[in-house]
Amino acid sequence: MTPTTHDENPMIERGPVLNQKPTFLSEALAGRSTRSDFDDWVSAWHESEEGIEIHDYLGLTEVEYALAATDARNLTRILESHGWTSPDVLDTGVFQIRHDVGSTSQESGFQNATMTSIDGMAVSISVEAPTGLDYRQTAVVNDLLRAVSRRLVDVGCRVEIQIGVDENKHDENLAVERIHALRNGR
Repeated sequence: MTPTTHDENPMIERGPVLNQKPTFLSEALAGRSTRSDFDDWVSAWHESEEGIEIHDYLGLTEVEYALAATDARNLTRILESHGWTSPDVLDTGVFQIRHDVGSTSQESGFQNATMTSIDGMAVSISVEAPTGLDYRQTAVVNDLLRAVSRRLVDVGCRVEIQIGVDENKHDENLAVERIHALRNGR
């Protein structure tokens, strides 16, 4: 028998709460936070003076937070139990976008690795990423990059895009400030 109440299954989504401040869960479900933002939300809670439990700050149950805190792989399962669909990989065979690929995990020399030899000719295509986008909004980014890459795919190019935190430049303090501003309506 499948559990049907929150008490029987703590991973069943709780009902909506009116006038609730944004949480990690609500922002992830809206596509404005990624799994890699989870630690920044935890840090923001440590610095907040809101006087609420960490699981409430994150929008999770106590059990969900305990599971996520003990094993990062559980976070994906928890988000999926709330109806989240990972936008982190979009792969059609000739067009691929992967999110949450940190700078140290991205392929070395990614842009230069595109060189292909065709009929004795070496061909490389390099594209600079557009500025002014909020790359945390994965659905928006996916739609835009798919649209601008469509012509390349139509003529036979294979396009691969990798997006993630630049671990060498990630400023946890700025991320925490962004979360505080979001929660305080600024």
